[in-house]
Amino acid sequence: MEIKKLLSEVDELLVKGKFVDAAKKYYDEAVQTINEHNHPINGIAAKVASIQDMVNNIKQIHYVKLINQTTLGNTSFSELNYHYEYHNGAQQSYGEIIKRVWNEDGKIVSEKYFIGAIDQEAKKAEKSKAEKKTSSKKSDAKAGDNLVLIEGIGPKIAELLKNEGIETFAKLAKTKAEKIKKILEEAGPRYKMHDPMSWPKQADLAAKGKMDELKVLQDELMAGK
Repeated sequence: MEIKKLLSEVDELLVKGKFVDAAKKYYDEAVQTINEHNHPINGIAAKVASIQDMVNNIKQIHYVKLINQTTLGNTSFSELNYHYEYHNGAQQSYGEIIKRVWNEDGKIVSEKYFIGAIDQEAKKAEKSKAEKKTSSKKSDAKAGDNLVLIEGIGPKIAELLKNEGIETFAKLAKTKAEKIKKILEEAGPRYKMHDPMSWPKQADLAAKGKMDELKVLQDELMAGK
């Protein structure tokens, strides 16, 4: 059993918005899933029904972004970002970490979700920064955007940019890629390897609310990797 391969396959289905297909193909019949409130759902039939109910309420999936994956023995972890639009007009963006336990048959026997884990780190950075500024600057920091929605930016880089005063899509859009590259290089080897050339353009689309165009651009960037 190659968990890394199975993990890539199931997350690829999620990124494509094929939530029900992923559940049917990779869940064990006796799977138990536990949400962020520690509420369990037992068995594949009940979980598939729950997922289908969620999908029926979604008008459009703007994107599902895979941020990171890792495995430890028969346990895997996936970090994803989601942005949905519901039939009632409401929109939802959130980060999620999924912890999965796999059996020897390559099926998921346990799955637990940690909602909002991605945003927490960025919010802590914003709070720390706001405490060092005047009341007007505090307001600006609280109004900061979730920069991890930009392809190539994770929580650590988002924190790094916000510490440099780049806390919104609009500011990132107006920042030259060369300046961003310099910020990354000065932050050390783990950051300088990232290519920010597309970040201002992505940020410009996000700042203007053009999420569909942003998704198309990000799909092209991912395909070009």
